[in-house]
Amino acid sequence: MNTVRKGICALLMGSMVAAPIPAVASDTITCESRHGRYNFCRIDTDGKVELVRQISSDSCREGRSWGYEDRGVWVDRGCSGEFRVGRDSKHDKHAAIAAGVVGIALIAALAARNSHQQHEHQEVEPWAIGSFNAYDRQQRAAIDVDVNPGGIVNARARGDSVPSHLQGDRLSIGSYTFRIQQAGNGFHAVDESDASHQLTFQRNPSGY
Repeated sequence: MNTVRKGICALLMGSMVAAPIPAVASDTITCESRHGRYNFCRIDTDGKVELVRQISSDSCREGRSWGYEDRGVWVDRGCSGEFRVGRDSKHDKHAAIAAGVVGIALIAALAARNSHQQHEHQEVEPWAIGSFNAYDRQQRAAIDVDVNPGGIVNARARGDSVPSHLQGDRLSIGSYTFRIQQAGNGFHAVDESDASHQLTFQRNPSGY
């Protein structure tokens, strides 16, 4: 086991209680959006993920209903599928040979994706833009949320960053998806799957 792999294993042992154990890179994992909710599946992706089989009736479209980052794969809007993550020597060799062609296609795909994301970000209401905080009594945790004018969301709970995004009146924080509406100088959020789970976000005076 090389030094990098040993470092990854040490990190996994330290976070075993708080989070699911990430799978090994170059594996295939199943990630499911149940009841149309956002879900984040932790795994070391090594910067490469492929959808190998869709197992849901709802379509899986990269950038819209599934995507990934270094720490894992996310699904939303009912998308469930099997994903191949990580790189291996054979894939890397073929990728190097076709780099020029793939690079052109990738640039075009990213441009289209960014254009689509910018269109979605324009749906954010002005009252939802800024810096807010709330206390989640169910999770017993303070939550800080920053929504910039472009609609990108940065959320933190217990000092850790939480995968999140906002589209229209649907705010996803980790595995929870809330419906939000303006309330005073902030907004009120109701969990789509549990109406008793509600949060009231107050605007931070120092926020934009």
